[in-house]
Amino acid sequence: MRCTGWAKAITSPRTTRSPRSSSRPCWTAIPAHDKAPGALLKLGLTQYGLKQYGQAEATLRQVLQRYPGTDLARTAEDRLRAMQVAGSR
Repeated sequence: MRCTGWAKAITSPRTTRSPRSSSRPCWTAIPAHDKAPGALLKLGLTQYGLKQYGQAEATLRQVLQRYPGTDLARTAEDRLRAMQVAGSR
């Protein structure tokens, strides 16, 4: 299965389907896919960069819940801690 919907997901995070097909972004379609953890983390970091702090926090917390003990979860935890220190949330 192809991992699709990157641009649409970043600009419209509530959308889970591509307008041209029934495929969904890989982090929602196949949580066990080997690229799903990285895709979810990248989404959270992108949301943070776009100053969508509430959405970024929710996405980064999903990384922690779905992929505990991984390097990606530690990165998500570090960013959440930085958000709290900076008062972004």
